[in-house]
Amino acid sequence: MECVVDELKRKKFFDAVVIGTELPGLLCAAILSRRGLRVLLLGDHTPPPVYVALGREWPRAPSTYLMTHSPVAERVLSELALTPDFRRNVVALDPRFQVVSKKMRFEYASDDVVRSREIDREFPALRRAIDELYRNSDRLNSELDELLSRDLMWPPETFFERRAMQRATAHRLFARDGHGADPFGDLPSGQPFWEVVRGSVAFAADADPDQLPPLAITRLHHAWTHGSAAAEVRPAWFERRLREFVENGAGEFREDARVSQVHVSRGAVTGLSLDGSDEEIGARFVIFAREVAALLPLLPDRTAMRDVFEKVGEPTPRLFRYTLNLWLQGEGVPPGIGRDVLLSFEDEDVDLRRIRLEVSPEQRDGLRRLTLQALLPRRAVENVPGYMDTIRERILANLRTHFPFLDDHLEFVDSPHDGRPIEDVRGKSVFSPSAPWSRGPSTMEALFGYPVKGVLGICGLPIRTPVKNLLLCNRQNIPGLGVEGAFLAALGAAGLAAKGSARKTKLMGRSWAHQDFG
Repeated sequence: MECVVDELKRKKFFDAVVIGTELPGLLCAAILSRRGLRVLLLGDHTPPPVYVALGREWPRAPSTYLMTHSPVAERVLSELALTPDFRRNVVALDPRFQVVSKKMRFEYASDDVVRSREIDREFPALRRAIDELYRNSDRLNSELDELLSRDLMWPPETFFERRAMQRATAHRLFARDGHGADPFGDLPSGQPFWEVVRGSVAFAADADPDQLPPLAITRLHHAWTHGSAAAEVRPAWFERRLREFVENGAGEFREDARVSQVHVSRGAVTGLSLDGSDEEIGARFVIFAREVAALLPLLPDRTAMRDVFEKVGEPTPRLFRYTLNLWLQGEGVPPGIGRDVLLSFEDEDVDLRRIRLEVSPEQRDGLRRLTLQALLPRRAVENVPGYMDTIRERILANLRTHFPFLDDHLEFVDSPHDGRPIEDVRGKSVFSPSAPWSRGPSTMEALFGYPVKGVLGICGLPIRTPVKNLLLCNRQNIPGLGVEGAFLAALGAAGLAAKGSARKTKLMGRSWAHQDFG
């Protein structure tokens, strides 16, 4: 009897364990903590959004938030009581973004009058067509806002969830596959303005941009034109705030903990084991917030996910997000450049024809950080020898076409994704950063292709899995909506876990109340 008691003391129990600290997992953990559940949040191989080297902060990806337009994000922030905090720390961008190529320099301003002048200057022959497509886009997005404001399950799975979704999407401008109304359908192909649309969509989606339906293209472009904001002072401020929210509540956060196995008994999840220790964690729900491929080795039976893949197909990586950070003297940044710039290189390197650029404010020492992101094709990353060894130089070669004095002002260069050391350009030396396991090509986020597309052509994997109380909450649930899809997935997974935990607690309480102690 004493051995059993000792074992129970050693084994911690949580209402929900969230594995992974990407945005969907952080949101889900924060929502569950807010709803009174005891939550354990595990880092499990998820690198932090910012790393420190040479006394500076270097982001792993651009930190623009593309969700201030979203009723889903507004609902989550309100539930977490973070709306005032968010408004204090995050400011809307103006201009929203810029698009720069050899033939074009377009600035999407938030002010209608300024934006109209930009369109007249850059696309005079398309003025009427562009005005009309944005009017149609506003109507489509207004309908989608109304749909997303409803209490629906994304993606729907049960009979009642599918019926509710069918009723909510009936008689809409968009069809069930997302190929209904197309605001950009009448825009002539080959027009330079297409780069304004496609460039913004490519860096907002969590799926292969070439597979997106018109609804997703319209919504993701709308996220840039109406929802872009930034925390200028602290990169990745929002992610840090969500972690603090879990820790300050009834939850627990273990950044370095790694899961070695998810325990399943009689078809239901019971907990997990941590790598490098004999500690076991009991849980009513386990919520996996990383790519589904990373879940399979943790299950005692890998075929448990077979039914999901047979129904919706297994996501296939198509592109990888690669980040390159540059620190340079402030005078090396061209005047008039915005915070977010979409660089287009029509005639240059085919793999790098689009690069996203984020420009930070000037630091106290006069330096500014440029964070560049490129979408690298999987076939090249995995199959071309030495491809990742030259990607820095290829991006810098493209950047020089728009930053002619780059080399005169460049100080430091680094990427967390190519496995190379930090370069001190002035000192002509290199530095090996700490935590090498959190660097290299394996840490790049993938954009997937989906064999079967769900509701509205924007949904991917279901939240429920064939293992009872094992849920998915990641970028693969609603990939067609980008960061807005992360909020939807978090709400769905948190709703299922909170409802299941409340039902279990009620049953246990009823069983205890009717226990005969006589």
